[in-house]
Amino acid sequence: MGLALLFTGCSSHKEKEPLLDSRKVMKADYVFFESKNEEEVKLIFRGIENPKSVEVHLHQGMNDKKFEVGHWELIGFHYQAKDFEALKGGKRFVLRVKKNSSTYGGSFIVGCPKVPAEQNYLLKDMNFFDRYSFRSSKGLCEVIVGNQLKKIQMNLNISKESNELKVEEGF
Repeated sequence: MGLALLFTGCSSHKEKEPLLDSRKVMKADYVFFESKNEEEVKLIFRGIENPKSVEVHLHQGMNDKKFEVGHWELIGFHYQAKDFEALKGGKRFVLRVKKNSSTYGGSFIVGCPKVPAEQNYLLKDMNFFDRYSFRSSKGLCEVIVGNQLKKIQMNLNISKESNELKVEEGF
C-alpha cells in the first residue's frame, strides 16, 4: 500500500505554460517583445526626445523591459558575437511608449545577411511586418519586426481565462 502511494505521489501533470505571465504584460511602462531567434539578441534603443540608451536582452520567446515614456529608435543590436548598427539613411524601427500603459514592442526575427527563406513560416501569423537593414564590419544583417499581438493576447487569455488584455501597440 505504501509503495502504491509513493508512485502516485511522484506522478505529475505538466501543463503548457503561457507565453508570458499576464501580470507582467499589464505592468505600466513595460514593453514586451517576442524573439523568434534561438540565439540571444541584444537590442539597443536610443530615446528620440531624450538621447538615453536602453539595452533589451531577448531570449527565444517573450521578454519584457521597463522603458520611460516617449519614442525609442532601434539603433543597433548585438548578435552572434557581432555588433550591428542601423544603416545611415535607412528605414528605422521606432517604438512608442505611452504613460501608464503596457506596450507590445513587436515580434523580432534576426538573420544575417538576411532572414532565410526557411523561416518565412514565422511570418504567416503576423498581421504585418517590416524589414530593417543593419551593418557591421563583418557584413549586413536584417531584422524583421512583425505584429502578432492578437495571437499573443489569445494565448494569454486562454492560459489565464481572463478578460481581454488591454495592451498598446508600440509601432
